[in-house]
Amino acid sequence: MARETIAVDVDEVLFPFVAEFVEFDNTIHGGNLTAEDFFCYEFESVIGIPQEEAVKRVYAFNDADHSDIDPLPATQDAIWELADRYDLTVVTARHPRFAGRTHQWINSHFEGAFSKLIHIGYHLEMKTPKTKAAVCHELGAVALIDDSLGHVTCCAEGGVEGVLFGNYPWNQAAELPEGVTRCEDWPQVLEYFDGRG
Repeated sequence: MARETIAVDVDEVLFPFVAEFVEFDNTIHGGNLTAEDFFCYEFESVIGIPQEEAVKRVYAFNDADHSDIDPLPATQDAIWELADRYDLTVVTARHPRFAGRTHQWINSHFEGAFSKLIHIGYHLEMKTPKTKAAVCHELGAVALIDDSLGHVTCCAEGGVEGVLFGNYPWNQAAELPEGVTRCEDWPQVLEYFDGRG
């Protein structure tokens, strides 16, 4: 019997993007950003710069070598535990041009845990990016683990379980949509999947 598929986001789910980005950006631009400044995930709004400049800065960070950056706490053990029971696929909104760097980092920390890495890009830089919901349907995924309320809501509306990862300023809601469950950390994710079915 084929194993069920779970789609897993990268940034803020596996990789501590904001925390590492602010350190990188402060070094280059002499700023004093902190991770706590990110009240939303629109970097131009947080930094107070034009969108085009924000994209350039994010791209510069994505182009850098991240091999020395550790995953979020408890991520590796949880991913390996899930990989024993599910087929795991990375589905990230990173631009496909960064596939090499992403693959390098994933392999250095989770080698063999994920069957595929899919980069969908996003609407500002791609003419017709796929949605994560569309990719999850193509994969036949039963769930998406993601820090974006928008992505998990879209999946849930299409019958794919949405696991909203983390308790970040940008993923708050007075009430979570039907089909979406918040898991604040990886132990909670494991608990969610242990209780599933």
